[in-house]
Amino acid sequence: MKTYLKVAFAALLTVAGTTAKAQDYSPKTGDTAVEVQFNPFNQNGKNFSIDGLKLRFFLNSTSALRVNASFKMSQKTTRADLDAPVKAHYDTEAEYDVAVDAYNHAQDNYAKNKATSLGLNVGYEFHYFRHGRLDLYAGAQLGFEKQWASYTSQTAKGYDQNASTGKYDTWVNEMVETSGKNEQGDRSSFAFKGGLFTGMDFFITQNLYAGVELVLDARHSSASDYTQKYVNYSTTEQKMLQETHKYSVKNKSFDVALDVVPQIRLGWKF
Repeated sequence: MKTYLKVAFAALLTVAGTTAKAQDYSPKTGDTAVEVQFNPFNQNGKNFSIDGLKLRFFLNSTSALRVNASFKMSQKTTRADLDAPVKAHYDTEAEYDVAVDAYNHAQDNYAKNKATSLGLNVGYEFHYFRHGRLDLYAGAQLGFEKQWASYTSQTAKGYDQNASTGKYDTWVNEMVETSGKNEQGDRSSFAFKGGLFTGMDFFITQNLYAGVELVLDARHSSASDYTQKYVNYSTTEQKMLQETHKYSVKNKSFDVALDVVPQIRLGWKF
């Protein structure tokens, strides 16, 4: 019996030793990691966003180069929310018909705000502490971000007078197209960025890890000019006319911010 126990204990020690060696989570020279960063929490009205795709290349067990690409797009369209006319509220059938017609045309009213951004960062990481599944690192990065913004809308203005008949039977829709900004405060812009960061990786398995990151970011951005195009009906000329205006409103800014975002990072080392 004692012999069996000794054999079993020796086998257990062997397995434990082998398992301990197998659970070396430290990246090695030449290892590559691909990582996705996303935010599952509500932030600025966005319930979910993918904030970046990161590639790491380990020069050795403590040093790594990283490239982080981000792509974000937001689009918000609002439409008219009107109550349908009630016939009892109008004195004549003609007035009611006009109100119904106006209501039907107003259903096509809309306002659309759109913003799209593309960013790229390159940086260096120094992994200064490791213990078990935990890996702490710090480093620096440089990069840029380009943003495009636009706004379009259609508004039902009402009936206009028909020059040939004298009757108010020409329906007018006003169109506005803005390129370079939107009504939510976004501007088309270009920004240079640089910053220091520190973060933590926790290895769930040998290759799969999750983590968080804290960034001290400096950013210099410059907004572009923007143009607005108006399309409206001309009673005099009996046709749609277009006006285009260009606004040169330069807007440069420099910001330094500590970026603490409830962001989850998931990566795979191979």
